[in-house]
Amino acid sequence: MNVGLLLPLAGQALSMPRACAAAAVFACAAGIASAAGAQECRPIHRDDTGSASGVSVVFAGKHCLQQDFRVGREFDLHSAAVKEPSTRALIAITPRTGGKYSPHGPFELDMQGHHAQADVAGMDGVRGIGPGRNVTVRNGTLTVAGQGSTGVRLLLRSRAQTAGMRSPIEPEYEDVSMPEAADTGQANFLLSRLNIRAGGRGIIMSGAGNSIRDSMIEVDGATAIFLHGRGSVIENNTIIVHARAAGPNDAVIKLRDADGAVIRNNRIIYKGDSRAATAINLLDSNNVRVENNIVEGIDEVVRQTGKTSVREQGTQRR
Repeated sequence: MNVGLLLPLAGQALSMPRACAAAAVFACAAGIASAAGAQECRPIHRDDTGSASGVSVVFAGKHCLQQDFRVGREFDLHSAAVKEPSTRALIAITPRTGGKYSPHGPFELDMQGHHAQADVAGMDGVRGIGPGRNVTVRNGTLTVAGQGSTGVRLLLRSRAQTAGMRSPIEPEYEDVSMPEAADTGQANFLLSRLNIRAGGRGIIMSGAGNSIRDSMIEVDGATAIFLHGRGSVIENNTIIVHARAAGPNDAVIKLRDADGAVIRNNRIIYKGDSRAATAINLLDSNNVRVENNIVEGIDEVVRQTGKTSVREQGTQRR
């Protein structure tokens, strides 16, 4: 937009009407620029009309999902057989790296109230494994109802870790103290205002500084949330599990190497036969605060394993 503006010659003062007009023009231009910046959002669409693939977030910036979609099996006319999905994630966070591209983001996905769903086993709702940091996913519904499926899986990993270094986030090491893996690096993943329904676990995240806020997480398994890394925050969520613990360290929420974590103002519910054993399991996690949570159908609020310290207060049992 080109705006003509009459300015005084050098040494002359603006008259009051001209000064007001100039101020108005500059304020208008600033407002337009601010509004354009606030509205800038890269639209995310499904690339095809079939149900075999999901969507991806590759570039840093804000991205907005434009539609509901489903990933599932479909009948292939050419082979006369049922075709499995070509992806294992509804939404893949795969930052482009190298050259001018940085894995540090930020990468923000606003689902804009849309619903992404899958009914096949072993599917992730959101998946990002690698060097990507500063990932935010908000405002939507993720349904991955198949057996062993996970709502959100965001794991900060270096190239060395990805290449085969044992990781405490893997099932075989999940409950094993590993001092060498305590420093995960700053990930800063944020999940906010999500509705997650999963056949396995709701959320698995690795890295420091991760947060889960204002969400509904419901799972068919025994563990809804598993976080690895210091400074995690879990607050203002409703968390529901339907299965009793299968292992001695299972719990609705599991944290490890999570120094300084905060778990507060959540409603933690077991819906199943009898009662569940433990709401929160902490492994090698010091100075953890558990505050003002409501716990329903669960016998033990906090189990401490390894080198762990916790301050619990304000828990309501039902």
